[in-house]
Amino acid sequence: MEPHITVPGKLLRSYLVYGWRRGEKYLYIGLSGVGLTRLNNGHHVFGRDKLLSTDEIDVWYCDSRLEAGLLESKLIKEHKPKHNKMYNQPERKVEKGETFLCLGMELDKKTYKIIR
Repeated sequence: MEPHITVPGKLLRSYLVYGWRRGEKYLYIGLSGVGLTRLNNGHHVFGRDKLLSTDEIDVWYCDSRLEAGLLESKLIKEHKPKHNKMYNQPERKVEKGETFLCLGMELDKKTYKIIR
């Protein structure tokens, strides 16, 4: 009997971004630093809306926390999932010259460029 899915070992303990999708619409996009285990640990979002048998979870493997944070932010902005609080909250105002960490991105507010 063939398996339904084969999961590479690196996905069990790596940075990844996941998207809960119903049809073409994302309901939630999140980041995990502990691989796929994040999806099955009583995750708060899956309790807000019934997970249907037809729903799908898309997974993107990332090499670093920074890469995962940037991808998560990009996908949230693009898809506007209803269960993402960061999308549904007003943007934080920052003073010029302030450096801050947000969604895995460290930005220099003088240049508005990502600091690695």
